[in-house]
Amino acid sequence: MLKRSPVGVVWNYSQEIRWLGTGILDKKDCTLYYSCQEKAHHFGVGFIVNKKLRNTVIDFQAISMRLCKIQLRGRHYNTTLICAHAPTDDKDETEKDLFYDLRMKSYNSYPAQDMKLVIGDYNAKIGRELFISSNAGLHSLHKETNENGQRLWDFAVSEKDFGILLYQKTYSSLVQLSNIRKYTNTHGYPLIVKPTTRLTMYF
Repeated sequence: MLKRSPVGVVWNYSQEIRWLGTGILDKKDCTLYYSCQEKAHHFGVGFIVNKKLRNTVIDFQAISMRLCKIQLRGRHYNTTLICAHAPTDDKDETEKDLFYDLRMKSYNSYPAQDMKLVIGDYNAKIGRELFISSNAGLHSLHKETNENGQRLWDFAVSEKDFGILLYQKTYSSLVQLSNIRKYTNTHGYPLIVKPTTRLTMYF
């Protein structure tokens, strides 16, 4: 999924890379940071960083075939991005618990003052139930929240200043709500931590 800032700087995050191992690959116009399985061409996550941003990369950590993170240097504050590819609802509970535990540890491992974006494919559906609509409104494409959606929601509301962004394709602009703002496709819900004035700067 392509992400572009208002000034035209581009970075990209990916799931299902399906390479082997972990590493950093420099190309002419970009650098690919990837985290994949060691022996099988399945899954894999990563970031593609435009050459304009190469010098801003402070740290990259390949955590698993489903998780990686990168830290970018900013003028006033740094930005930490966590790319995730969650197991589907039908996967074993142990596998799902391990994924969410690793994601939380990844989130907590970087400085609190960083702007944090938790992005990727969560195989989640955020519905329009009363307990969610009080914060997220009634604009979701889904009527009911699935298990992954519940886990994602619990994670979001447990963190101070966390926003869920959900993009409705039927809307031409962002739907702005009191605490939870929405922006993305059906199953990927970017989570952004920082004061409200910064929430949309990368979109």
